[in-house]
Amino acid sequence: MGNYMSNNTLYLSAKRLVSKYNIESRVSKELDKQAKKPVIAPKHEAGIIDYHKSLQENKDYLDKTTVVDPKLDLHLKDVYVTSKGLTENIKSDKPLPLSRFSERFELGYKESERVPPGRVSLLQAINFITKHQQDPKEWTVERIAEENKIKPDVASDILEYFRSFEVHMSKNITPKEQKMLQDNLKLLGGGKSSTE
Repeated sequence: MGNYMSNNTLYLSAKRLVSKYNIESRVSKELDKQAKKPVIAPKHEAGIIDYHKSLQENKDYLDKTTVVDPKLDLHLKDVYVTSKGLTENIKSDKPLPLSRFSERFELGYKESERVPPGRVSLLQAINFITKHQQDPKEWTVERIAEENKIKPDVASDILEYFRSFEVHMSKNITPKEQKMLQDNLKLLGGGKSSTE
């Protein structure tokens, strides 16, 4: 075992010496390679033929493209756009939007406008769970399934495994705080509240 370790140590130290040998010149060569401009990709033969034809037909082509033409430059400086007429005269088939503000999302994201039969959105589920918790005799599983177009066993599973929040308020709460909590509860879609 000791023989293996000493041989392995010798091998690693020799490898380290070889890798560090003449490192400065190798680094400078690599930096010189990177300093050179990258090689341009070769052009297709058809493009080269077209380029030589255009040079034969128009000898001054390269001079014209590289030198700024003062006459054209003057024309470009004289160009400006002005708008005349009223925008009220413009008629379009679609009305312009009245408000640019995005709508406020109740649950932090936009609910789908169209929910396919057999499925419910999160807002619909929260509403019928809350209604069922408040009045289970009126909002039965069958009525919820019929109104939301879902299977009764799915509605039953949702009502069994999911609940809306119940707020239990302390007796030490001030009337102002109690009113604020009640208002927040109404915004969230109801729910039971009880004072302890």
